[in-house]
Amino acid sequence: MNNEGLASDDACRELLLKEDEVANAVAESGTGEYDGHELGSGSCRLYFYGPSADLLFRVVMRALQGSRVDGRLQITRRYGGPGAPEKTDDVEILSDD
Repeated sequence: MNNEGLASDDACRELLLKEDEVANAVAESGTGEYDGHELGSGSCRLYFYGPSADLLFRVVMRALQGSRVDGRLQITRRYGGPGAPEKTDDVEILSDD
């Protein structure tokens, strides 16, 4: 999950505040695991791994909906190991406020 060039610094901070909640949702769902974050060069990335990129995507999106992470994010799903096919979605997260 990446906010590179799409979301504000505030959105990145809010995303990092949701980090534990999203990681717990992924762990509790059994769809995968959280592997940490990377910050720098105007981007904020969270890394998740699991056997089904599509199921993992749905769990992460459900955990983020209604959060204060207002802005657009890029979420990249990789279907296998390094070099495997990928699909990148631009998604908009809207808060309940």
